[in-house]
Amino acid sequence: NYKAIPNVFYPLLNNNCKEALNFLKTAGTWSHFSLSIQTAALSLNGFTDNPEDAGQYFSLLKEQKPVAIEIPETFPNRTAAFVSLGISNYAAFKLRNKAYLQKTGQAASQAATLIYTSKKYNIDLEKAVSDWVGTEMALVLTENSGDSLINNQLAFIKTDYPEKATELMELIVGTDSIQNKKIKFTERYKNQKIYFISIPGFLSVIGGDVFNKIQRPYVVVIKNQVICANKL
Repeated sequence: NYKAIPNVFYPLLNNNCKEALNFLKTAGTWSHFSLSIQTAALSLNGFTDNPEDAGQYFSLLKEQKPVAIEIPETFPNRTAAFVSLGISNYAAFKLRNKAYLQKTGQAASQAATLIYTSKKYNIDLEKAVSDWVGTEMALVLTENSGDSLINNQLAFIKTDYPEKATELMELIVGTDSIQNKKIKFTERYKNQKIYFISIPGFLSVIGGDVFNKIQRPYVVVIKNQVICANKL
C-alpha cells in the first residue's frame, strides 16, 4: 500500500530520508512482492497495479511494453539502490508525464523551463531530447560517504544516438560559455568531456519526477549512455 509505506518506515529514518519517501505516497496504489534474500541484496519481484489516476507516477508506464534492462551493468560498484525504467514508447511516456505534471501542480514549473530554454538557446528542448533518448533510464543512489543525499544521486539514460546527445550538450554549453565567461562549463577527465548544464530542471524534462533532485547536472556521454550528477 504505497500511501501507507512512508508512515511505516518514518520511525526508522532521519529527516532527509523521510522527505525522499514522501514520493511513494503518490507513486501508485499497491504492489505485491516476493522477497528474495541474496548475498549482497534484497530482491523484490512481483506485480504493481497500473493506476488510472494521472496524478500517480506509475500511470506514466501505461502503454509501455517490457524492454531488456541492461543499463544496471554499468552502475558504479558503490551503488546502494536504484530505480530503473524501461520505456518502449517515449512519446506516450511524455504525453502521460504532461498529464501527471498538470495533476500534481508541476506543469507551470516545467513550462517555465521550456520557455527559458527556447529563449536563451533557441531550441525546443522536448524535441531535442526526444531525438536521442533511448529505452532505458535510471536513478542511482550511491553509498553515502559523508556527503549529502543529493550529491549521491546519478542519472543514467540510454541512447542509440550519442552524437545527437553530444550536439545538444555542445550547443547549450557553447551558448553559456559565450554569455558567462566566468564559469567553466566544460571539464575533462581521462580525455572524456564533461558538460555543466545550467538549465534548471533539465533532467526532469527528460524523465519526470524521478530526476527532480538533479537540477543543474554535470553530464558525460559515454558510448550509448548519458550519465548525469549534481557534482563532479
